[in-house]
Amino acid sequence: MSSAIPEVTHGAVGDRSVPAPPEAGHSPPPPWANTPAYRVYSVLAALAGAASLALTVRFPGQVLPTSTVYVAGCVVVLVVVTTLILRGVRVPGTLVGDLPEALLTTPLLAVAPHWGYVVATVAVTLWTCLRWRLTPLDTTFNVGIAAISSAAATGAYHLTGGAAPHQMAWPVVVAALAGVLTQYALSEVAVWIGCVLDGKREHAPTLTSSVTRVVPQLMAIGLASCSVALGAQGTPLGALLGHALLAIVLVHLSVQGRSANQRWIAEQLYTASERLRSQTEVDDVPHVLAEELATLWQTHDWVVTEQPSRGQEAYRIGEDQYIALAPGRAVLPGPTRQASAALVDTAAEVRRSLEFERELRWRATRDALTGLGNRHRLWDALDERLPAAGRGAPLVLMSLDLDTFKAINDTYGHTVGDHLLVAVARRLTEHCAPEDVLARMAGDEFVILSDAAEPGEAVRRAQVLQHAISEPFTLDQNVVNVTCSIGVHHVCQPTTRANALSAADAALTRAKKSGRGTVTMATQEIVLEARRLLRLDAELRAAMHHGEFTLHYQPIVDAASGEAFAVEALLRWEREGVVQMSPGEFVPYAEESGLISTIGLWVMRRACLQVNAWNRANRPDRPLRVTVNISTVHIAQPTFVDDVRQILEDIGFPPELLILEVTETFATLDLAASVCIGTALSEVGVSLWLDDFGTGYSSLEYLRQLPVEVVKLDRSFLTDISTDPGARRFIASIVQLCRSIGREPLAEGVEQEQQRQVLLDLGCSAMQGYLFARPVPVEHLVDAVRPLPPQARDADGGRTA
Repeated sequence: MSSAIPEVTHGAVGDRSVPAPPEAGHSPPPPWANTPAYRVYSVLAALAGAASLALTVRFPGQVLPTSTVYVAGCVVVLVVVTTLILRGVRVPGTLVGDLPEALLTTPLLAVAPHWGYVVATVAVTLWTCLRWRLTPLDTTFNVGIAAISSAAATGAYHLTGGAAPHQMAWPVVVAALAGVLTQYALSEVAVWIGCVLDGKREHAPTLTSSVTRVVPQLMAIGLASCSVALGAQGTPLGALLGHALLAIVLVHLSVQGRSANQRWIAEQLYTASERLRSQTEVDDVPHVLAEELATLWQTHDWVVTEQPSRGQEAYRIGEDQYIALAPGRAVLPGPTRQASAALVDTAAEVRRSLEFERELRWRATRDALTGLGNRHRLWDALDERLPAAGRGAPLVLMSLDLDTFKAINDTYGHTVGDHLLVAVARRLTEHCAPEDVLARMAGDEFVILSDAAEPGEAVRRAQVLQHAISEPFTLDQNVVNVTCSIGVHHVCQPTTRANALSAADAALTRAKKSGRGTVTMATQEIVLEARRLLRLDAELRAAMHHGEFTLHYQPIVDAASGEAFAVEALLRWEREGVVQMSPGEFVPYAEESGLISTIGLWVMRRACLQVNAWNRANRPDRPLRVTVNISTVHIAQPTFVDDVRQILEDIGFPPELLILEVTETFATLDLAASVCIGTALSEVGVSLWLDDFGTGYSSLEYLRQLPVEVVKLDRSFLTDISTDPGARRFIASIVQLCRSIGREPLAEGVEQEQQRQVLLDLGCSAMQGYLFARPVPVEHLVDAVRPLPPQARDADGGRTA
């Protein structure tokens, strides 16, 4: 049996599949090229092998005299072991390796004709190549080298004195040793030349591997010599004992090898499992698994493929994806398959874990609805790129918001709204560069981070996006048109993430205030205004917390009798006796920020508490009514009526004494809804007054439908009423109109006696203004509601609150 076979198998054997692509940090199996030089070399080896066989047939040589039974037994052992050794045992890196070939070849070399030994060696080599499914070229090479090396072994055996027909003695052992070593050396050299010529020098035998393999051969020659000595006795018992010795040694080596192989498989499985679990990228797992499986199967021949070839060990690692290996020789299939299956299960577990981690990382930086980046993805990009914005890498940060998204949600439903957001994200992606960072912050707000050399270029890019969004969308058979507002911030110097985002948001806020479909570039004035409003929000909340809001009350009187029948609660913001800001300045912002509802409820509860206590102490029989100004934003809240009812119940304040004042914008938002709210308040017992009539988009229709009790005429109508007849006729027509639809007129801002007299003449007796009293704290309300003589009213003129 030729010693060339193992090394040829792992060196010059041709690959039957395409090697896996290289990955970072790993060396894939080399391509089995079968170069022209190697082809020529294989043909020459075959020819030389044929010549060697012919020479051994011509010179058969002398053999040791032995029995036919022993020779036949050696041939049987050779055939059986050759068949089984293809699945024998080899432990890499140890002296426990293949069954030593000298244990089988030495008896044949001593007792068989030289041509018989060469023929047996060639036959075994051919059978082995066919069982290993080697290519025809590699089979030709192996058979030729086997013939050459075995013929050389017979020559060395003859020249060193092993051919003399005598009993087994030390010259025969020395001759067998010379023959085996000659055969082994020629095989190693031939394989090394073949690997070099075929471009696979890294797989060629080395001095270390050759020495490691020759040590077991030397030990086997001694044991085989003992077997030959027993068989040379010429008796059946000697032949039987010689065969028994071979069998015992072979079984012992097989058991020892299997035990060592199992320990090695367990150690390799542990090492491979730890390596797989140490991987951090999903895509690296298949390659690492393939390498570890190749180590288990002791082969360099593996590939990731969709269709494994016949005879390969295949392990599924994905949908229609397998790792296919051509097993090396001397591998235990049972334990190796079990270990490989366990390793594949470990790889699948690791892969699932890494995919889950990757999914978590993806979700941590991606918006679940649109697939765009989320705020964390944007923040990471800003933190990375903003520090370099002032070194020749200017950026543009665009904050985009859909103008009518809420209306679309309310009209078509949230499903269509979600589809719209996905479609907008897709359209934005189509009009953004691949290196741009596109993120959905929340709701219908998107942010784009990209490169822009000049502010003008940034604005042009924003206009392109705006035009793209304005194109109609077809969603669930609905054609939806939407516009967007964009705030643009050009970053030309290093800044922080918070400053960049706040500048873009400030520009977006200004764009939305300027109208729909507007692009606004962030300026210092816009940013400062946004910061001022932000500070105002914090100050308003602090004012609520620290009790800096107070209420003053201005009487509303019957001008004919001079008696007050109601007071208006007016909000004041004072800190240590100093007025911080008038309601006209902070109320609009409180409406935008949503804080107005909290402030409105506080004013209502405070006014009811104070007026209720004042009425009990001063006018239990003729209690004053109290009016509270309510923001349109506040009264439109779904829980507003329930909140009013709860406040009245908590305080025990009579509902008929509470008056809520609203402006004309309350009706113009949604007349039907406004009527419903007014009706609900009437059912509670609370009256509704219309404040500042004539300053907005006045409509007789909503004035007629709204269940208001009183219409307050704005002070601007009274400016020229005492000197301008046209102004008097205008006021007269309004008073008459109110009376005709059952509404009581009330004039506010009355500051002069002449105005009072004209209004009385025109039929308007309910008045409010500095002529009668200024707004005062509740503790001074007693003096404010006391009727003043005419001369005192003339002396107390001035502007109203």
